[in-house]
Order: sequence, then structure tokens, then C-alpha cells
Amino acid sequence: MLRFFHSNSKALPKKLLIHPICSTLLNDKDFEETISEFKQYLPNELIKIDAQNQQKTNAFFLATGGTERQLMDLISKWSLQNSPIFVFTNSYRNSLPAGLELKTRLNQEGQKSEIIHIPYDTRPGEYSNELKNKLDWIPTCNEIKSKVFRVGVFGKPSDWLLADLNILTDKYLLDNYNLQIENIPISSVIKGMGNRNISPREFKSFKNEFADRFGIKQDLIPNRELDQALKIYLSLKNLVNDYQLDGITVRCFDLLGSVHSTSCLAFAQLNAEGIVSACEGDIECLYTMLINKYLGNVPNTFMANVQDIDVKKNTLALAHCTLPFGFSQSGSLNTHFESGIGVAVQTDIPRNIDCTISRFNLQNNSLLSEHGKTIDHTHVNHWCRSQMRIKFNPNQFLVKKLFEHPFANHKIVANSNIAQKLKFFHNLWLK
Repeated sequence: MLRFFHSNSKALPKKLLIHPICSTLLNDKDFEETISEFKQYLPNELIKIDAQNQQKTNAFFLATGGTERQLMDLISKWSLQNSPIFVFTNSYRNSLPAGLELKTRLNQEGQKSEIIHIPYDTRPGEYSNELKNKLDWIPTCNEIKSKVFRVGVFGKPSDWLLADLNILTDKYLLDNYNLQIENIPISSVIKGMGNRNISPREFKSFKNEFADRFGIKQDLIPNRELDQALKIYLSLKNLVNDYQLDGITVRCFDLLGSVHSTSCLAFAQLNAEGIVSACEGDIECLYTMLINKYLGNVPNTFMANVQDIDVKKNTLALAHCTLPFGFSQSGSLNTHFESGIGVAVQTDIPRNIDCTISRFNLQNNSLLSEHGKTIDHTHVNHWCRSQMRIKFNPNQFLVKKLFEHPFANHKIVANSNIAQKLKFFHNLWLK
């Protein structure tokens, strides 16, 4: 049975494995006491101490001075030269001096690293939000950096997208961003539409479930239009399963002429299910959505056009026809904006929702990522169907900056504040 499904799973926190290192002058008893003291300043649910050097990690506690060379040797032994190194220090036994010496050497060698220092006046059990965030983020970032994303690219990017494809080759994307590209002809989508007929009962059930969720009229969209849109959805979902894909991007405007429909409804539903789906063959946006999903645990990201920039009010207006169904609790179906055919999603975005605007530029390895809040939704006739306006802190300078460094048109909106987490990942694992 065809189900109207939403992904709302919450990932459990992963523990950061920390390997303590001490001078050979420290006896076993003092070493154990040092580790025991150190653990009091870190939340136990987020860390695991490996004093026996049994598992590979990129996080270390310099328990004493004279440990710099030991850590450099471990970096070489464990082949961590391309991984960021996290060095925990405190104010005892020359821990911090060792960390500063080590950090200088790593800087000279061009290796990413960060000292996470516990100040002298810190009380046991007193954890800053910054510390807890980093302990939470590092294992996830490590995991994402080691993951290869298998993505389906259905047709080339739309003609109006001007990314340099001479740079964004399949090999470049795999080597630098772990994107394994599966180039699939868009004819496969069309062929798949005919492989499964939707039974009247199944079609009615799906439509009723959507209507119940959003409170829309049953006859808002003609049955044939919705039937075509659902066939595109089923075809894409079957292809995702067949190719074992983590995400897809489709040169979707080609469907207008070939099947007289659009993939807007399909993308809204697939993204609601946690199957990352980007419009118009935009690979950079697909990657941004994947990182939002896996790093920020945000399955319902929204790929949108920037429709208006108001520097004085520090607001952006964004719109597209593919808002995921899990993003809002109210709305309706409409036609695709530019063509007036197919089925698009038109929803009302609640006010005062934390959100993050982001976009990776894979050509020069840069990132746009800022936190804002929704202030209202609009119904402008000459914009795409789902519309939102987001206000940013004046100190962020994001809105004015977009005129000089736009990061192209499409932006990714996540309904969560993950801006700093994205920057943390980019600065230490990618940049």
C-alpha cells in the first residue's frame, strides 16, 4: 500500500573516543588519577576514554608535558595526516604547554587541528555549551567524512545553472566530497512511470491522507494531474531503491515536455521520507542537503530560489514548489509556477521558526551558512508556490553580502539552527 510517510527519527548521540597520553615520568597510579580528574570536566554521556591505545581516534588528551612527540608518532602510525586532530588540555602538569607546542607544529605542516582547553577555574560537572557541542559534533563529522554518498544524477544541470562542469567532474566530486555519481538517463524516470499502475484504491488512499493532513479540498487538483505526479514519485523511489542511492537530483524541467508533468510533488514526498532530492540537476545543492541531513539530523530541507533581498530589514524571501511535507502543518496543492501544469506544494510556513540558510560551493570549497528565523509567509502570484521570509541578525551581514558573493541562486533551508555545526564541519574537515 502506498503510504504518506514522514521521517522524524532522532539520532542518538555518539561518544567521542579520547586517547590520553602522558610522559613516561608519570607512574601508573598518578596516570589513572589524572584521567579520573579529567573525566570530571567532560559529560560522560558524550565521551569514552581509551587509556590502552586500542582504538584509532583523532582526539587526544595531553595529560602531561613531554607528550608532543608521542602524539606526532601516533598521527603517523594511524595515518591521520588528512584528519583534523583534537587536542584536549588542562592547566595541570604542563598539559597546555605541550598542546601549544604541538599545535604550532601541526600548523606548520598544514594539518587541521584544534585545542580544546579546560580552564583552571572550571568546576567539575560545569560544561559550557561550546564544549558539549564539539563533543557531540566531532564523532558525527568524522563519520560523514568517511562516508561515500551514492547519488543519482538524472540529466545534466539545467541550462541556467552556471556551475563549471569542467571542475565538477565525477572524479573531482568523489575525490574531494565523497560523492559517487551514478549518471542515469532521465528516460529511466519516464520508463518507470509505466511499470506500475496505481490502483484506484491506492490512489484514493494517498490523496485522502494528504487531504486529511493539510485540510484541502478533494477536487483541488484534477485526478489525471495527481496521477502523473504520483507516478513520477513512484518511479523515482523505485530507482532510488534499485541503485541504492543516498540522494538524487533531476533535470526536472525536461519532464514538462515529455510527460506533461513535474517532479515537485515527488521531491516534496521523497524529502519528507528522508530521501534527499534536489531540483534542476543542481549537484552543489544536493551535497548541501545531504550534509544538512546527516550532520544536522535534518531530513526536511527545502531547496529554494532567493526571490527578494531587503538589506534595510535584513530579510530574505525564498520560494520554490517542492517544500517537504514535514516542513509545515498546513497548505495545499497547486500547479507548478513557471509552467502552470503538474502538481506543486503550496504551504504556509509558521512564524518564529529557527532555520539555517546554507550552500556549499564545491568549485572553490567555500560555505555560506547563517541562522535566522521565519517572520511570515507570503502568497505572491509571481513567485514559486511555497514562500517564506527569513530575518537575520544585523551583525551577521549575510543579506548585504549576498549581492557581492551570492553563492549562486539556490539556497538550502533547514528548519533547525545548525549554522555553526556546518561551519565547524567545513572549517576542519573540508576547508
